[in-house]
Amino acid sequence: MHNLTRLRRSDFPKHLILIPILIFTYYPLFFVFANSLKDNAQFAQSIFNIALPLHFDNYTNAWPSINSFIVNSIVVAAISVVATLVTGSLAAYVLARFRFPGRELVYLFYVGLLLVPQVLTLIPLFLEMKNLNLLGSWLALIFPYTAGGQVLAVFILRAFFEGISEELFEAGRIDGATDWQLYLRL
Repeated sequence: MHNLTRLRRSDFPKHLILIPILIFTYYPLFFVFANSLKDNAQFAQSIFNIALPLHFDNYTNAWPSINSFIVNSIVVAAISVVATLVTGSLAAYVLARFRFPGRELVYLFYVGLLLVPQVLTLIPLFLEMKNLNLLGSWLALIFPYTAGGQVLAVFILRAFFEGISEELFEAGRIDGATDWQLYLRL
């Protein structure tokens, strides 16, 4: 019991530092949520305080105006994540399990792309989407998100595929599994 008390006392300075960080991190979320539950008069009267009564009907009133935007965001995000995982895992599997000349150089180029700020690709991506006549469509968002996620997906998934024991792949090959079967099942 004495050791437990000593541990708690030694954690006290850490908590003194972490509590203000926690407040600064979560107060903006609380602020937005509290203001979303006010009517116009309550909002004009006091921005920083909680005002009663709470107006949960603000959400039902706002939903018809924003539901199409939320649905679009969910659809674009879901398709982009699936496309990134499928294409990124295929590339990572090849870079992790196949031996070919220049394999490490290709991987280094992939990792080097992590150093390119995405803001530098903004105008070229816009011009490319314009040339492909995709502006105003979901594809104008899905293609760049998928391409932008490739680098990190390959970086992470290659390490995952290299962590799988080579003996499992050898056992699969002995049992007659093709490379596609090994990719899909292991």
